[in-house]
Amino acid sequence: MSETKKHGIQMQHWNPLPAKAENFEEPSGLSRKESLKFMGASSALALGLSGCKRKPVRKIVSATESSEVQKPGKALYYSSTYTEYGVPYGIMVKAVDGRPVKIEGNPEHPLNKGKTTLQMQAGVLSLYDPERLQKPMKGNTEAKWASVDADVAAKLKSSKRTVIVTGVNVGPSAKALLKELSRVAPNLTHVSYDPLQNSEAANLQTKLFGGEGEKVYLPSKAKVVFSVDADLLGSDLRSLEWTRDYAESRGESGDGKLNARWYCAESGMTLTGINADHRLAQKPSNMFSLLRAIRLAIKGQKAALTDY
Repeated sequence: MSETKKHGIQMQHWNPLPAKAENFEEPSGLSRKESLKFMGASSALALGLSGCKRKPVRKIVSATESSEVQKPGKALYYSSTYTEYGVPYGIMVKAVDGRPVKIEGNPEHPLNKGKTTLQMQAGVLSLYDPERLQKPMKGNTEAKWASVDADVAAKLKSSKRTVIVTGVNVGPSAKALLKELSRVAPNLTHVSYDPLQNSEAANLQTKLFGGEGEKVYLPSKAKVVFSVDADLLGSDLRSLEWTRDYAESRGESGDGKLNARWYCAESGMTLTGINADHRLAQKPSNMFSLLRAIRLAIKGQKAALTDY
């Protein structure tokens, strides 16, 4: 404590720790830097961070050669195909630095013409699924590719009959792999199966029109569209095409009128019934009688009350 006077005013100064006081001793033992280290370690232990695992050291190797058209941070678009319910749709995949990040429809594809479904939009997420199998497994343990390939080849050669089940619309690459696999397993049988494919409708169209294949309807070129207990715009297997054609059929023509008029008879509320011009609610048991009455009306015959 010291006192000074300035302009007649008495002032007191307090020096808590003089730099070199006779009775002051510097602390011995830990330095200030070491004390801060121990304080940080104590705080980490108090917060429960003692169980944290240190990440492994990873060395980043820069690419020495890259594609001529690929620029860092610039998007590239690749044309591809997305199969949904056995129907191949054209898509455009947006990739940034070699990583696919977005899926859009290919506007030049004749089926979807640039349109996509929710499943197609979410398809890119499967590439970044953390639960996705990244290594071959034998039971619950990881294995090496060479060991797995040798085991599979040995079992295929010794098997009397081998059946491989795949989805429909197998592409050229998959067909080439199956051909190579048939050389290893001479008794190989390939079966295409899709539980969501409407095989009954395909068989019916084969009987009606002859030959294999599926008849494609174009509502955008029709004057009248009549849906009977089918959700063409919602849960139908080709709903993407129907939705696109529906949008085109609702466009105004040169005379200011709609191109097509939509009628719907259904037993439950659907997207098709909501968007139709006329909706008729009917029991499922009445659908056959309704179709028979419409058939008679088209032929110019009068439908009896028992027919509807």
